[in-house]
Amino acid sequence: MKRRARNSDVDDDSGDEIELDAVSRLVNRSFVAFRCTPFWDFKVEHMSRYERQFKEFMMIDLERALKEARDNGDEEEETEDLLRGRVLQVELKGQTISPWRGGESNALTKSPSRNLLSAHALSETEDPSIRPFELTMLFQPRGKPVQKAYSAVFMSALSEGSMKLAPGFSHFPLALIKADAPIIPLITRWFESNFGGHISPMRIPPWILEDVTEEWALRFYDMQDTAVQDVVRVPRTRTLDLPLELRYDTGIDELKTVTVNIPVNDLLGLIERAFFQLFSLRVTNNHSRLMDIIQLHILETTSIDVTKLILSRAGNPASYISTDGKVKLMANQSKTLTLQVMRRLMAVACENVFGP
Repeated sequence: MKRRARNSDVDDDSGDEIELDAVSRLVNRSFVAFRCTPFWDFKVEHMSRYERQFKEFMMIDLERALKEARDNGDEEEETEDLLRGRVLQVELKGQTISPWRGGESNALTKSPSRNLLSAHALSETEDPSIRPFELTMLFQPRGKPVQKAYSAVFMSALSEGSMKLAPGFSHFPLALIKADAPIIPLITRWFESNFGGHISPMRIPPWILEDVTEEWALRFYDMQDTAVQDVVRVPRTRTLDLPLELRYDTGIDELKTVTVNIPVNDLLGLIERAFFQLFSLRVTNNHSRLMDIIQLHILETTSIDVTKLILSRAGNPASYISTDGKVKLMANQSKTLTLQVMRRLMAVACENVFGP
């Protein structure tokens, strides 16, 4: 089975997989996260029709976007080459992520979104309209020898939650889109114009990055002595020994960011030394957090008080996530850890669906 390169340039066959667990298609790619309101009259049985309609729409909208870019003074050659490009192939296909619903939801979040992760979800097999689906597009920029592969993965909600949808609506709260910046608005505009939903960039608050860091670290600590059975492997990729990375924005022009890297072994040692405090955290749910311990460790070792800064990106061996909605899920890691990150992103997408 062929695999996609790190960038959007293509030498693979994005559409040859049937009923492939979609987690393997999400890893080792960089996405931008979007929040979606419910779609009206989206029918999975009409995927082939949607493919034709999307391709026709794109050819028209590329011309409109080119004129709009020129009117706005954007005369960059790269933008013009993209907007003068051609859509070669479009495919819409339902994807399977198993297990996506239920399972480990109770331990995933302390936010009000926990009810969205309840055990009252329908099984994916009960209703095909709640399965995730992926749009893939093979694209040829003008004058370029290498084709591009764009994709948009629309994730179904983890559960029905407190919001009941009227008949005819379906909800895919989280969309992960991989495409060049001038192309993304065209993709979202087609879905909005055809299904009435609103697709907006998803900003991820710093405290969510802290939660993702805590959840990954504690789960990784629990799993360290257990052989990993659910590795999401991607051919021709290496297993990287990545540290915990925390990037902070300073608000100072002379030093815009401060990045702190903590090797995993050091992090495990830090957790081990604070084990009883962390055990109290997980049992009694007191106000102490792993992030407090990490922040204190940074202060003691670097004299930098990161509590006065803004966390803008958090990375670990399973994922890299930034407040501007950029997401990268890493290959050759535990599927359990990857799904944990996905569930957290879904919880963010489900909050304030009809608000800011």
